[in-house]
Amino acid sequence: MARDPWFPSDAPEDEGKPTVVALPFAGGGASFYSRWRLGLPADVGLSCPQPPGRESRLDEPPLTSMDELVSALADALTGRLAGHRYVLFGHSLGAVTAFELAKALVGRGLPGPEHLFVSGANPPEMWPLGGDLHALPPSGLADYLRSFDYVPEEILTDRVFLEYGLASLRGDLQVCCTYTPSPGRLSCPVTVFHGDADAAVDARRMSDWGAWTSGDCWTRSFPGGHFYLDARMGVIRDHVLTAFSDTGFPAEGRH
Repeated sequence: MARDPWFPSDAPEDEGKPTVVALPFAGGGASFYSRWRLGLPADVGLSCPQPPGRESRLDEPPLTSMDELVSALADALTGRLAGHRYVLFGHSLGAVTAFELAKALVGRGLPGPEHLFVSGANPPEMWPLGGDLHALPPSGLADYLRSFDYVPEEILTDRVFLEYGLASLRGDLQVCCTYTPSPGRLSCPVTVFHGDADAAVDARRMSDWGAWTSGDCWTRSFPGGHFYLDARMGVIRDHVLTAFSDTGFPAEGRH
């Protein structure tokens, strides 16, 4: 049976279990969350959607608006999540995508997520990003990536990467530069993670995510910049997994 291109790294045996849905950051792909499978409980599934234009779908054009992206994600996930418990996690662009996806899934008749986890993202009212980042030339996009101190320099100066690898990033940045939040709030709890040295977010505004849900909102910071979670994948995963337990977890702030 052909593997669904939306879920290239999902394990077939995960279907039907309580599921963590993890959404990528701008230019990122499903493989970023592959380490979450290490130590994943046997009774919890992990679903990492792969939008077009990256990794295993590099030959497809990327989606360039939030409406397109969320609609396609909802199409892909509705059947997999129907009748099952699930939580949503997203980092950076993936955070506001998860927020909009939660509303879209409810609009399609599914129960909402049991918890929304957002990471490295300002609250929706602070979007879209300023400027036309998606229109920068390759050298300008490479300089933009350098500001996050995450992508190795040898990749940023690689001719093939500059010619082809920036396509998905460009499409995602167009989403970032045009996204405005749709009406409506969530009813589930929201947990907000961020790096304490992340220049891409305003740490003073993280609690403002609470205005977008009628449920509780917690905030928690970690040492590091925008990609703080790369060194703490297991810790973040374990926090997310507490949504399926009765114990909860200690957080820095509840709002």
